[in-house]
Amino acid sequence: MLDEIDILIEKKGGNEILYNLTRLNENLDLCRTSVIGISNKLKFMEYLDARVTSNLDEEEPIVFHPYNANQLADILKQRAKIAFKEDVIDDGVVKLCAGLAAKEHGDARKALQLLRKAGE
Repeated sequence: MLDEIDILIEKKGGNEILYNLTRLNENLDLCRTSVIGISNKLKFMEYLDARVTSNLDEEEPIVFHPYNANQLADILKQRAKIAFKEDVIDDGVVKLCAGLAAKEHGDARKALQLLRKAGE
């Protein structure tokens, strides 16, 4: 699984690395590999080398929509219970972190970073 695969493609040699990964099964007898790419940029496939795309079994992309503030707040509340002692993080702080992250991109990772900073 390659998270933020678009960053790999943008780097020099990234297409070559991905090409080699898609060809691994040719050299394996006892197991099989699959390549799953995750990207925030839906059009990253347009930048793939033709050798890479010919080796990919393209399915329809699965699109994960950005979280809204309420969804992010639920995630942050769960994480705050695990990460912090009781009463370290106020509910208002959780809602603020969730709201800021929802406005920016709806990104749970960003919301968690904000929560971590608030807890420090």
